Amino acid sequence: MVLNSNLDKLNELRNLINSPLTDSMISLFDAKSFVELDPYMVSDTVIAGYGKINGRQVYAYSQNIEAMSGAVSSKAVQKILKIYNLALKTGAPIIGMFDSFGAKLDEGVAALSAYGEWMAMVNNLSGVVPQISLIMGTCAGCAAVIACSADIIIMKKDAKLFLNGSLNSDVDSAQNAVKAGLVHMVCCDNNETINRAKDVISMLPQNNLSLTANFEFSENDNVASSETIGCELIEAVSDKGSVIELQKGFGDCIITSFATVAGKVVGFLFIHDVVCDDGATKAARFVRLCDAFGIPIVTFVGSNGLKQTSSYRSIRSIACAAHAYAEATTAKISFIVGESSGLTHLAFAAKSSSSDLSIAWVDSSISLLSPLTSVELFWHDKLKGAKNLDLKRDELANEFKSTVASPFRTAELGDVDLIIKPNETRQILISALDMIENKRVKKQPKKHGNMLF
Repeated sequence: MVLNSNLDKLNELRNLINSPLTDSMISLFDAKSFVELDPYMVSDTVIAGYGKINGRQVYAYSQNIEAMSGAVSSKAVQKILKIYNLALKTGAPIIGMFDSFGAKLDEGVAALSAYGEWMAMVNNLSGVVPQISLIMGTCAGCAAVIACSADIIIMKKDAKLFLNGSLNSDVDSAQNAVKAGLVHMVCCDNNETINRAKDVISMLPQNNLSLTANFEFSENDNVASSETIGCELIEAVSDKGSVIELQKGFGDCIITSFATVAGKVVGFLFIHDVVCDDGATKAARFVRLCDAFGIPIVTFVGSNGLKQTSSYRSIRSIACAAHAYAEATTAKISFIVGESSGLTHLAFAAKSSSSDLSIAWVDSSISLLSPLTSVELFWHDKLKGAKNLDLKRDELANEFKSTVASPFRTAELGDVDLIIKPNETRQILISALDMIENKRVKKQPKKHGNMLF
């Protein structure tokens, strides 16, 4: 009788301290699959547990802003660490929901130490199991660093993300977080945030030793053509309705997306403009994510080089992108679909430097310098006497692309494996993915490359 009475009191207490994010936590998982762990532990600022998302095991935790403003105590961190340890043992993804003003200040150094353990665990599991952060409310200080250490960060539109200082709608907004390259998606409300997390987690494998899922798919109604660029091209070669774009609004010269091709998960890069610093950084981050979990990388290159700037940051950014792509051991297939020249070609499309398979559209061009620059440098004499200098320059650039920069010239050197028509792209991509899916690479013994990302 005493035992039952105590249990009733505990349940009554538990009902009083339920987090408003409990509904979000439950909606994240398949019906009736969520199991809360440590529900009676003396910490009402964190809810943690496990369940199934589309039949796959996933761990999750959420912070409770309604209890002591979400102040994270050392006990709360112990709940979270238990989830991480279980994820490590079982090889399953983790989703964290952030909404807190920070640590429980009256715990002093104990709270700081707990945050240290949490931060170490997040980084130690990076690249081992997928980690997704959902910024649902306030995410500040150490929690902001922890949240942004995840593989994918999804932020609610009215949430706040900052390192220190007071709340400021202009500085701490989701819009600025996108511009800074911190978050991958911004959503209108809790439901959309949860649904986007489900979409992304379905694209990622359980862990770095697992294969991605194979999906049922519908053929796409669209067919690639020489006029198809950007997201339209990715959608044309992917399965119908499968494209998930990441980091839209940051480094827009490059598009990064997950999608499926004949039911197989692929990471797409589309370089469609001169590459800026943010675009190179975005590409490097995405390539490393795909490589960590064995997702094939398909790169479309239709850019004519790098953004003209004297900034040293440009050198660092493109060096990081080139390093990430070259270091990646996952399958890498590049399609040259427009002008491909200079460092952009070398970093993302060249068979000689990093790509496993380099495929060019028949009307593409490949050159050391952009066609316009090449005309000015090598064919400047042909511009003499032109009545309309701009028109003549464009005509010569087109001639240069179809002759000197023709993909057939590059194919003669063995740096292009195949030349195709644009409408053959999906068919060839499916075949290439089948061919290279069992790729094996033996790397030199080392801890890691030494590039500053």
